[in-house]
Amino acid sequence: KALPRAGVIVIFEYLNPRSLPMEKTLRNVALETAGIRPTDSRVFIFESVLVTHQPFSISDIHKHLQLNGKPVSKSTITSTLILFKNRNLIGISGEVNSRGRGRPVTLYTLISGVYSA
Repeated sequence: KALPRAGVIVIFEYLNPRSLPMEKTLRNVALETAGIRPTDSRVFIFESVLVTHQPFSISDIHKHLQLNGKPVSKSTITSTLILFKNRNLIGISGEVNSRGRGRPVTLYTLISGVYSA
């Protein structure tokens, strides 16, 4: 079946996971549907977004990736989250004051209905 082009949707209704090649997971398809090339780092970050408590920060994703043996730099996480935001996978939930000096910490959240883990 052809996927609708109007944004990212819950893809389970449209795909049979058994019909996908081994290397092509539903998470990859969700990223591709949003117009994002699913590199290893992007897939790792997307998986972390799906399992991290909402709302989350860049540091939360970084810690989760480190704990799971998938080291990704904070700059890569930042640019990937900006990409996800621009493609309507995630949104900005708000900001909180950082501990100590510095800029406020941006909190992100998964947009409802985009994907369920």
